[in-house]
Amino acid sequence: MFEKIVQTGICTLLQIPCESVVAFGKNPSPKAIVNGFLPAAVSIAELLQFESLMPLALLAAVPIIILLYLLKPKGVDYRISSNLLWKKLLKNEQSRTFFEKFVHNILMYLQILIIILLVIALMSPFIRVDNHGGGRKILLVDTSASMQHIGHYGDSRGKSRLTEAVELMCDIVQTAQGTQFCVVTADAVGVKLLAVDMTDTESLLQTLRNLECSDGGGNLAQAQGILDTLVGDTAENAADLLVFTDGSGAAAFEELRGGAEKELYVVGDAVSNVANEYTVYTEREDGSYDVIVSVTNYSDAEATFDVGLYDSEDTLIALKQVRLAPSENASCLFEAVDWRGKTLTSRLDNISFDGAAGDSLAADNVSQAVKSRQNKIRGLLVGNGNTFLEKAYVAVTGDTITKSQTDAADGVQDTGISKRTPLKEMGYNVVIYDAGQTPQNSEANRLIFGDGGSKPVETLENVVLDMTDCDLTAGLSGFTIGVNTAYCFALPEGAQSFLEYDGKCVGYYGEQDGRKEVVVGFDIRESDFPLRAEFPIFLANAMIYLSDTSWLATNVYYAGEEIALQPWAELDRTQFESRPAKAGLYTLGNEEYQESYVVRFQTAAESDGRVTAESVGGSGEARLQKVKQTLRNLFLLLAILLLIVEWIVYVRQMGYRGKFYRDKIFYLVVRGAVFLCVLLALLGITLKKGSSQTATVFVVDLSNSNAEHLERMEQYLQETVGKMPAGNVYGIVTFGKDTLVEQFLTDGTHYGGLMTLPEKAATNFEDAVSKALTLLSGDYRKRLVVLTDGKETRGDIQNMAQALTASQAEFLTLLYENEETPDAYIDNVMLPSYLHPNDKYSITVLVESNYDTDAVIALYNGSSQTAANSVHLNKGSNRFAFSAQVDTGTQSGAMENLRVQVQAQGDTCPENDTFSAYSVVEAVPKILVISGRDTSVSGFASVLGAAGCDYSTVSALNAPDSINAMLDYRAIILVDTYVDDLPVGFLENLETYVKDYGCGFICCGGEDSFALGGYRDTALETVLPVDMQLRSVNEVPSMAMVMVIDHSGSMSGALDGSGITNLDIAIRAATVAADNLRDTDYVGVLTFDDKYTWQVELQTADDKTAVKDAIKQINEGGGTTIKPALLEACKALEDCDASVKHVVLLTDGMGETGNYTDVISDYTANGITLSTVAVGMDSDTKLLKKLADNCGGRYYYSDISSDIPKIFAQEVFLGGDSYIQNGNFPLAVRGGHELTRGLFAEGWPSLYGYVAATPKTASNPVIVSADKEDPILTVWQYGLGRTAAWNSDVTGEWSGAFSGKDDYVQLWKRIVDYSTGNADMGEDSVNVVTAGEQTEVVYQTGDYGSGTEILVTMIAPDGESSEAKLHATAPGKYTAQLPTSQTGLYHFNIRRTEGGEIQSYMTTAAAVQFSDEYKFDVSAEPYLRFAGQYGKVITEQDTVWTRIAAQAKERYPLTNLLTAFAIFLFLADVAIRRFQYVPKFGGVTGKWKKKAAAGADAGASGEMKQAQPAVQSGQAEQRAETETKKESEPAPQKVKKQKRAKKAKQSEQVLDTSQLLKKKDERNG
Repeated sequence: MFEKIVQTGICTLLQIPCESVVAFGKNPSPKAIVNGFLPAAVSIAELLQFESLMPLALLAAVPIIILLYLLKPKGVDYRISSNLLWKKLLKNEQSRTFFEKFVHNILMYLQILIIILLVIALMSPFIRVDNHGGGRKILLVDTSASMQHIGHYGDSRGKSRLTEAVELMCDIVQTAQGTQFCVVTADAVGVKLLAVDMTDTESLLQTLRNLECSDGGGNLAQAQGILDTLVGDTAENAADLLVFTDGSGAAAFEELRGGAEKELYVVGDAVSNVANEYTVYTEREDGSYDVIVSVTNYSDAEATFDVGLYDSEDTLIALKQVRLAPSENASCLFEAVDWRGKTLTSRLDNISFDGAAGDSLAADNVSQAVKSRQNKIRGLLVGNGNTFLEKAYVAVTGDTITKSQTDAADGVQDTGISKRTPLKEMGYNVVIYDAGQTPQNSEANRLIFGDGGSKPVETLENVVLDMTDCDLTAGLSGFTIGVNTAYCFALPEGAQSFLEYDGKCVGYYGEQDGRKEVVVGFDIRESDFPLRAEFPIFLANAMIYLSDTSWLATNVYYAGEEIALQPWAELDRTQFESRPAKAGLYTLGNEEYQESYVVRFQTAAESDGRVTAESVGGSGEARLQKVKQTLRNLFLLLAILLLIVEWIVYVRQMGYRGKFYRDKIFYLVVRGAVFLCVLLALLGITLKKGSSQTATVFVVDLSNSNAEHLERMEQYLQETVGKMPAGNVYGIVTFGKDTLVEQFLTDGTHYGGLMTLPEKAATNFEDAVSKALTLLSGDYRKRLVVLTDGKETRGDIQNMAQALTASQAEFLTLLYENEETPDAYIDNVMLPSYLHPNDKYSITVLVESNYDTDAVIALYNGSSQTAANSVHLNKGSNRFAFSAQVDTGTQSGAMENLRVQVQAQGDTCPENDTFSAYSVVEAVPKILVISGRDTSVSGFASVLGAAGCDYSTVSALNAPDSINAMLDYRAIILVDTYVDDLPVGFLENLETYVKDYGCGFICCGGEDSFALGGYRDTALETVLPVDMQLRSVNEVPSMAMVMVIDHSGSMSGALDGSGITNLDIAIRAATVAADNLRDTDYVGVLTFDDKYTWQVELQTADDKTAVKDAIKQINEGGGTTIKPALLEACKALEDCDASVKHVVLLTDGMGETGNYTDVISDYTANGITLSTVAVGMDSDTKLLKKLADNCGGRYYYSDISSDIPKIFAQEVFLGGDSYIQNGNFPLAVRGGHELTRGLFAEGWPSLYGYVAATPKTASNPVIVSADKEDPILTVWQYGLGRTAAWNSDVTGEWSGAFSGKDDYVQLWKRIVDYSTGNADMGEDSVNVVTAGEQTEVVYQTGDYGSGTEILVTMIAPDGESSEAKLHATAPGKYTAQLPTSQTGLYHFNIRRTEGGEIQSYMTTAAAVQFSDEYKFDVSAEPYLRFAGQYGKVITEQDTVWTRIAAQAKERYPLTNLLTAFAIFLFLADVAIRRFQYVPKFGGVTGKWKKKAAAGADAGASGEMKQAQPAVQSGQAEQRAETETKKESEPAPQKVKKQKRAKKAKQSEQVLDTSQLLKKKDERNG
């Protein structure tokens, strides 16, 4: 056993195979030992190498030691009584040869061997063995939340996955000698570069051990940008990529592009976990709360656990036990919780799994909720009223706004408020000033429309305004507003413009004199702004800004998400953690204001610990290679052992026998110093010291935007490098879109110019700083000097913040400001995403220019020029519109390839003159037109035909009644159709058709449509963007309706042979009418035969159930007497306070008299209208028509049973004269909308009628009636589909003014295209997104399987093609990242194959524009903020060669110094002992003298045993003599005493024969 341990230990220490060491048995002889270790010794000798051979000069100490032993110290004469015994001794000594004397001196051998060992250790011996070291390695570490899972089995037991990964990395670092390491982490917060080519093992280990996981997700692929910089661009400096992640993150490994080698280390086994997804609550009216805690079992076993709720004081307030099946999600509901604090915590405890280990992740067992800050907005509208503002305010706040003629407190009507009470104390925190109103009150935050009483700098007429991108216009930037009159303002100090025309401020916001203010420089009634869906959003943003609400956009975030702050948050953002990595409860604010928010754990992506994967090339051990294995410590250890042995031998020879004499103590001190030096060298002690040299890397921006400063930068570099003082080195990297090393670190002061040529199409500071840091090793003080214009157009310099801080490099920036030269560039080109053959379409071109000039805008389709338009460019933003048409013969799937070029006179930058765009040409979609009964659609069909639509027409009765039949069409147009005429199946499937299948639905008006068509509370109303019931700020007049129904015996007959009696039809019609009445309306039902009866007395219609139940009780009667019933109805309505009074008479008989003059006069006198319904041919049609005509009603004749309920329902709406609008109605059109842009340039025709409705809150009214603001054309997105409501007709009765106009055809083409735009009908879809030089292709299909492959062929602008495979990222979803570095149009041909056979084929494109590098308005402010935060900005006059304070000292190893000192000290030790040198110490007492003399005798005797006869050694006498001299006094009067003492001393030293014999006997014994 011992043999095996020794053998293994030696092999491990020497890093040699154990087979080299031969076993030497249980009781080995010296020969066996030699034979056993000889092979190992030979093996070591063959491999042994040295760092330096210069220490061989110290082997001169070996002959010095030999010489010391050859030299004899001068003896001391002793007087003895006899020399008889000495003669034999002298004879023997004289007869020994020189070699015999030399061989028998073991001390010398030991001392020589010690010197040799120390010299060899000083030469730093090493052998090359297989190890992990050498070269460069990148450690990419996944620090996402899933790396927190704790293992339960084997070596992983009790360890997190990150801990396992760190231990594995530490092993690699500790065994990889001479390796440069880079450390990169990736998680939801982002990618961090923690170390760059670091070789300091101690610092590396500390960095790795300090790693922490975030509580968010993350993808290792996001680190690719930094990896591309670190891996190296040559084979010599290429770095190996070692990826450490778990099963969840392993999927991204294939996407990573590594260096020389790429290895994956997967840590963690499959584990079981229960996650607390989130905690939400709702408040009850009684002040208690209902709380829901969502929990998920991420395991394959049933889980049982407790869910507890804790308040702000961590007091348990509710508890439930939950049991979940494998992979089950559940919501745990706590009702009526008495939660009194502001924060609520839910916690999972006592988690157990059936047959499985415990919960693996504690971080996701807790979630929090916090009470939202209540922000009550109470607004005051100053002016005469503005319907647009009032409606939008209601939509935003859910409350009506108070109106006032003035903002003075005494003018605001508020009961109980003093006339002098300030507005804020009255509760108004926002004041809105309508156009024409001048603010008088200076205290309240305000929104001002128009000029606000101020003096505008300019007035504009008929302009299109651009909304800029800022906090106030979040989600709104990039759209335009058409305005008749607008006012330009001088931008106040501290304010920000959000609305502009040609660079002039038309709207701004900011804080002035402690008051927030938003100014909109036009009357919204003189614009299309209030007609657009963006208007309520803008008003909401303005209200939030002005009401001084929460600093946070929301109070719930996920770990790694950006915390969205409101622009008015008064927070030191440099101290604010904008992207918290850990879940929990956070608070922000200052001394006056505090606000809490919750950061949640990313449970959806990180809590499932069951995903596993296999390591790739990294199954626990990294790739081995030949590295240096130092053997110095082995030789130092042997030297220490021999020092101890040599001292023991020396003490035994000298015969000290444990007595501590003065010379022994002195020698022991010297030997201790030698031992300490060797021991410290063995321990590898180091000395911290600052670096003696400073390394400066100049980072030179050679991008196009900075090209004009090249000469100045060259001159600066030449002058600066020429002045570089001693103790400095410098290097140069140049960069643009990529980064190149111009000059590696050198101490020379010669500058030879810039020779490298990086790609100049972009400015990538992130890549440049990363590459520059790789040049700076840890042996230097570090400095970066960036020469740039500061305009970053690629990467993000913020990603280098941590690496720059960790490197402790001084960061200096020399900023060059660009001189503005004449330039114009195309900022954007807009055209429809999808077109059809023969389509006409508009092209909008946005051009930015920094000077006034004339230009030509040329349009190209492919390589052919299609148009050239001369324009004038104003300084600032310019907008131009052009038209084009798709060729009739263009095939489906083809591209409309558009290239726009601006050719401006005096333009100095041609790189930004071209802009590419495209539109996909699709086959004309199939449209179904459903027409109502008796509705002719021939004219409308002609319009659709002229628009190029592929349409079919069908009557309502024959409409499709199944979803499959409906899906044959991409859109359905319903023309003037009553709801009951449609099949039940059509109505049941309509919502699914639009919402889930993404198809389109268009409803056209007429007398049988919308509210008149019975659409209220049906699927039609659900999907349409308008409500059937009228809602407006001005209340709709209330109506009283009395239904006079004939229930005579004749009503028991059937009308059309359907078997349903006329009375049954009348009852159903009355119930339908009751359903359509509002709760505030009045209803009465009067039945008659030969007398009348009130079936339902006149009452409000709020209890419709009771009214309908009473109607259903009508029974058959006798004869027919009409007149008394009509008079009774009139009498009942006379006393009713309803604004509209209406009677509907239904009968199938003849009147009992022809004289109804009194009825007509009473009705007209009381303002009561009368409509009549004649049922069947036996009815008195002449009388009924006469009554309707003379009483302001409508006459109906019906011999079809289904018509009567429709008539009654329509009478509800028509009776109030609010729904059908007849007359001449001018239109207000949102001219900037895609449906109306560029149409009817000379003015929109008027309509002669429409059906009134109310636009829904989220809808977009594109066209409204100018006077009443009723919607005419309204659109919205409903689920995946789009719907439109055209509230006028398409038959020409109301829309006759549009007939025959080309723009009317284009309008309907656009409406149809809009409705079909998002429909994919369940087919495959593809989406491309270009960012920077990468384009992501996302392909989705519902038809996929294990053999599905998605292949894409990409054709670059230069015609070169390449092919790639898309990878599955979710069921049915496939993605790929493709490089798109060229400017122009890329074409993608995508194929879905199954088993090698093509199942689907799609084409699309991506337009890659010129780099932002070529835009003159790119700001340098973001880079300057970074430069100011992490360094400073310098000028050309500032020197960069200042001394940098060493913040972290480098460790300087003292091993060689200590070893060399030990050699010299040991040599001195040998010499001192050979010559018996002992320093003279004063003040020694007489007792010490005696002991010293006795010790001298013993020492002399000991030396004589090995070397000389006693008569010649004289060593003891010499010591005694030395001691006597040391104690002598210089005073003359004591000289005689000293001489006498010396004689006495000599007499005592005389040795007689008896003493010598005695000593001889002792030796023999």
